[in-house]
Formats: sequence, structure tokens, C-alpha cells
Amino acid sequence: MSTRMNENTDVTPAELRRRVVAAVVSVPRESRVRAAAAIQGARAARNVCARTAVRHWE
Repeated sequence: MSTRMNENTDVTPAELRRRVVAAVVSVPRESRVRAAAAIQGARAARNVCARTAVRHWE
């Protein structure tokens, strides 16, 4: 049992990516699109905040 826990805590980036892809594929398409839109919106908002902060310091 302890070896199993060690395997779970020591995950390679490739394995992590594979698990994320498997999790995304298991989600219905509409939810994936909504989640992708939310992530893009958050990134855009962060970029705008970063730009205004930089402008503020100039």
C-alpha cells in the first residue's frame, strides 16, 4: 500500500499530461468548450491587468 502511495506522489510530467488528457476526454464536449472559454477569459483578463499595471508604472 505504501509503494502505491509513493507511485502516486512521484508522477512524471508525461504521466501527468496523460492523466489530464484522459480526464478532459471523459468530460462532455459542451463542458470542455465552456471550460476552455473560461480559461481563455481568465488569461485575457490577467493580460489586461498586467498591461495596465505596466502602463501605470511608466
